Amino acid sequence: MLGMAVKGFQDRIQIAYSKSSSKDALQTYIHCAKTCIEEGLPAILELVGGRPRIPDLPSWCPHLGTQKAHGQSFRTWHRAGISDDVMTNDLFHARTTTTDNNLDIAGFRVDTVSECVESEHPGPFSRVMQQPVTWARKFVTWEAQCLALAQRTRLEVVPVEHVLTLVVTRRRLPNIKEKDLLQAHHDNLLAVKFLAQERDRIRPPQERTELCWDACQENGNLCTNRRYFSTENGRLGVGPLDIKKGDTVCVLYGTRPVYVLRESEGTGEWLLIGGAYVHELMDLTGL
Repeated sequence: MLGMAVKGFQDRIQIAYSKSSSKDALQTYIHCAKTCIEEGLPAILELVGGRPRIPDLPSWCPHLGTQKAHGQSFRTWHRAGISDDVMTNDLFHARTTTTDNNLDIAGFRVDTVSECVESEHPGPFSRVMQQPVTWARKFVTWEAQCLALAQRTRLEVVPVEHVLTLVVTRRRLPNIKEKDLLQAHHDNLLAVKFLAQERDRIRPPQERTELCWDACQENGNLCTNRRYFSTENGRLGVGPLDIKKGDTVCVLYGTRPVYVLRESEGTGEWLLIGGAYVHELMDLTGL
């Protein structure tokens, strides 16, 4: 954390060295996080979701003492309606104080979480080689539960928003057509189902091999250590594992993903649960 905040730490961070008090060390850690915020580094908020929490840390401060969650960042193109042309630190309005560890940040509410899928993604595609049949069966179960929630939300057999939520592949193939992406998802799902049933392996047509592989990789990056959810306004997304019904989906100015917040009863304060991907809010036209 000190490395992230090193630019101006000499003037802003109150370093407390103590061999007897872990509280002093924790406060130093929080001061580093505050410096990141004051220097206009909103990316620190992207590191919150998918990590265990420490009660003494404010919810907006990531616990970097744990192993990094796989695919933690939603990458630069997943931005809540903010294009590269206006993505500057001037949009990031956040401040901290010396009297408490709260974070004041500008933004607005977009939606409310209505339902979450209980099961979790079995992990990135690289784990297939370790226990292929077990991985495939878990994936099929998880995807079926996600699809069922999408069908209840969108009232369609296979909502396109469902596929685009699971397969956001713009890394190497930025100009793919929607119909090709839907077909790639179908090819991948069929192959995994064959694997789960221990049947002969099938491969996608040669012309879609690259797209299918890319879609599979992106699905693992996006959905590992995250939970699939729907919103009251009929949107679909993936967010932190501890997301739950009633949480609020927000846009925080100058940040990349949308964020999930939870109101603390009777305090007027909010807990930052973590970043989320919601297709209709993050295709640069949804807002």
